[in-house]
Amino acid sequence: MASRTLKLVAALFFVAAAAFSAPALTQEGETRLELIDAPSMQRFIASVLLAREVGGPVDENGIAYESLSINGYGFPELFVYSEQAALCPGGTCRVRLFALVDGEFRDLLAGLGPKAEVAPDQIAILGETNGGYNQLSFADNVFMWTGERYVEKATVAPTKLDSAAFRDVCSRYLNLDAAIRMNGGTPEDQAAVCGCIADGFSQRGLGGEVLDLFTREIDGTISDEEKRQLGKTHEFASTNGYELQTLCMAARGWESEPSPPLPANPPAPIASDVAGFVAACRAQDWIVSNGKIGSDDRALAFCACAATAMSAKGLMQEDFEALVPFYEGSVSDDELSEQRPDTLLANDEVSETCLQEMPAR
Repeated sequence: MASRTLKLVAALFFVAAAAFSAPALTQEGETRLELIDAPSMQRFIASVLLAREVGGPVDENGIAYESLSINGYGFPELFVYSEQAALCPGGTCRVRLFALVDGEFRDLLAGLGPKAEVAPDQIAILGETNGGYNQLSFADNVFMWTGERYVEKATVAPTKLDSAAFRDVCSRYLNLDAAIRMNGGTPEDQAAVCGCIADGFSQRGLGGEVLDLFTREIDGTISDEEKRQLGKTHEFASTNGYELQTLCMAARGWESEPSPPLPANPPAPIASDVAGFVAACRAQDWIVSNGKIGSDDRALAFCACAATAMSAKGLMQEDFEALVPFYEGSVSDDELSEQRPDTLLANDEVSETCLQEMPAR
């Protein structure tokens, strides 16, 4: 099996099979969490991550969750809540927000302190983003993404930036010029929008190196190779810049304000106990060493994706049990094909899409 080329086609483990009504917006521009506790792959993954946090098993039935994309990349993120004693040190329970960042699942809310320790119904995802991540509201406190973690927005001090070079480049930025002229604007309007963008970098507490990278982005003086080398550093700078451009255009009535994410539908229920399959799948070196996987947590995400997609195709308990020795290498392709041809075909069909949907490392 280790030599078998991963092929496939399928659906993510967050894709739903049934319609799910969106939670109502309590205020314009925000989406409140509406956690569910139905059995699903999301809840299974949450149990694995929570068990790792506390160093022992947790009751999967005591976990509530909601899957929402707060950054628009790869697999949706997972809000998780449980009132089990091991997860509530000092008697204080809090929501976790698990995201697949680079090679691991991280709790993006870890370390935020008492202001983030509120009941799930007091948490909202706001429409405004920072570097691609939605701002989050905990009761009356707003948290924003800094490129590495969430921090309380009120604690972010504006930076003093020399924006002269940016304003000069921005005044000659042809894409912005075209958008402004399309809306009946003038060069003076473009100068105002450019000033607004520069002020936005300052208000977000971003440094001059971030503004300089966005300057080079719109000036076209940064090569594709340098973008690849800079990776998330370049992505963070350009994403902030284009976000601010949208906000500044919207302030003049020329573009729509950003919106909070739509809720992800819950996945189709997993009819079988797939824990054994996922464990066998993520334990294989040939899975972990794949160029798009590369870590145990990413293998967990991939194997969960495959299990959910195969379950949606109608595979049952006996199919997943047959796949365990196949993944472990004690049953060959030919043997599984002879015993359960539909099982092998389903496995092959789901793997490629799950690989393709893996977020960038």
